[in-house]
Amino acid sequence: GEEREITQGDLVHIPPDTVHSLRPVSDHAPIHCFCFAVGVKDSGPVDYTSH
Repeated sequence: GEEREITQGDLVHIPPDTVHSLRPVSDHAPIHCFCFAVGVKDSGPVDYTSH
């Protein structure tokens, strides 16, 4: 897998169906993020239990 540190203003693209995570850089660092996804008509339900 890939791991990188991101900073304010960075844009991160995560391809569809990619398992991913987000964690703070230290025990006391806050995480502030804005996330969005675009729905695709007739794509079917997402099953998060298989990860």
